[in-house]
Amino acid sequence: VREAETHAARLLEEKRITLAVSLPEDGLPMHGNPVALEKMLLNLIRNATIYSPEGSTIAVSAIRTEKGGITLTVTDRGIGM
Repeated sequence: VREAETHAARLLEEKRITLAVSLPEDGLPMHGNPVALEKMLLNLIRNATIYSPEGSTIAVSAIRTEKGGITLTVTDRGIGM
C-alpha cells in the first residue's frame, strides 16, 4: 500500500487529493506476488484519483478476515462503476 501511495503521489498532489490509509499496526503478512499486488492497488488509486473531485479524500483500508484472507477497500467520491 505504501509503495503504491509513493508512486501515485504526484497525481494525488496535482488534484489536491488526500490518501487516507488504514492498516493494522502489525501489518498484514500474506502470500502473493508483491509486484502484481502493488500494480493492482496503484491502478485502483489512480482510477480513484482521476474520477474523484479535486480536493477530496480517497480511503484505502485492509483488514484480515475471519477465514484468514484479506479484504482491501478503496473508497472515493468519484462517479462510481
